[in-house]
Amino acid sequence: SSVIGLEIIFEHRMYLPFMTISLMFVLLVFRSAAKPQIPIACFSMLVLLFSVWTWQRNATWENPIIFWQDNAKKSPQKPRPHLNPGNYYKENGDYDQAIRSYKTTLALHSRTGIKALAYNGMANALFASERVDESLIYYFKALAMYPDSELVQANLQQAKNVIAGLYGPQNTLMKK
Repeated sequence: SSVIGLEIIFEHRMYLPFMTISLMFVLLVFRSAAKPQIPIACFSMLVLLFSVWTWQRNATWENPIIFWQDNAKKSPQKPRPHLNPGNYYKENGDYDQAIRSYKTTLALHSRTGIKALAYNGMANALFASERVDESLIYYFKALAMYPDSELVQANLQQAKNVIAGLYGPQNTLMKK
């Protein structure tokens, strides 16, 4: 809707410009039509068609996983449709699915920022599923990409605290 790409899903930014163009088209058709019944019938059919399409699109938006699967199918090379299902699964306690989603993201995308987010998400899912030792590997990978990330540092510290509670502060991992 502008020359500045702000976000990928901002369909609502097109509503007002589309309504203006549509109104101009309707006025043009009614002024050029000999009988007003024909344009009324055509536009009624068009409204019905758009209503059905809207209803179908809303079914996709109804469930976050279906929504992201639809996005991944339409944009397989973009990272967000692969990363965000992992976040959704993790937040809803399905850690195995979250880990699979993060692994898919890591396999498909090589951009540093995306990989760091996927490593951090993977580590969080592993940590939440009580695989603390394994989560450290991914926290360190995320931290290697973004050493100044306060979020990753806080998550790593939390994992270290759990390990210190389990194995004691003498653990060699704690000194890193």
